[in-house]
Amino acid sequence: MTMVGIRCTYFMASNLIYVDQPTGMGFSYGSDKRDLRQNETGVSNDLYDFLQHFSRSILIM
Repeated sequence: MTMVGIRCTYFMASNLIYVDQPTGMGFSYGSDKRDLRQNETGVSNDLYDFLQHFSRSILIM
């Protein structure tokens, strides 16, 4: 997965993020059935991984 930054004025002033999870609920989807989590541990690990990647991408910008 590669995250791409968007340089806009609101980006520097905003501190709100929406995460639609777990995969397969709401508007999120996966191309592989193995992406679907069956328990809270898997869901929380996915969210933790996402937040780690997201915060690293913010620091790079």
